[in-house]
Amino acid sequence: MKNIYNNLKWGIFLFLTGIFLFQTGCQDELLFQDHVPDYTYSIIRNFTADDQKADIDHTNGAITATLPAGSDLSSVTVNISLPEGAAVSPVSGSTVDFSNGPVIFTVSNNGVEREYTTTISVYGNPLMMSFSLVKTWGY
Repeated sequence: MKNIYNNLKWGIFLFLTGIFLFQTGCQDELLFQDHVPDYTYSIIRNFTADDQKADIDHTNGAITATLPAGSDLSSVTVNISLPEGAAVSPVSGSTVDFSNGPVIFTVSNNGVEREYTTTISVYGNPLMMSFSLVKTWGY
């Protein structure tokens, strides 16, 4: 009888301890708050460089475009389409120098900023090194 009483006492003690730990471990208020910026309104919707449409990679924040052969990378006119209320630097319609490599465009809206690394390149001059027509004899 004494063993049953001791087992019952320990069982009740463990049960009440489990309820107490469960209640203290599940709090209604969050002690950690994660701030993830909303980039929905800080994106570049459309980008053209000297009237050539560019490819926009929103995941990596990269813009790439290739201009026709002979284009001058030191004075490229960019046109950028943005969501309402957004601003971009350098501004849309301006002439930008890409001759020293990529340029970073920063879009800001409602206190959220997003950077896009923009790379503009030029097609090389096509050269025909050799050309021949050979009459093929077949069976």
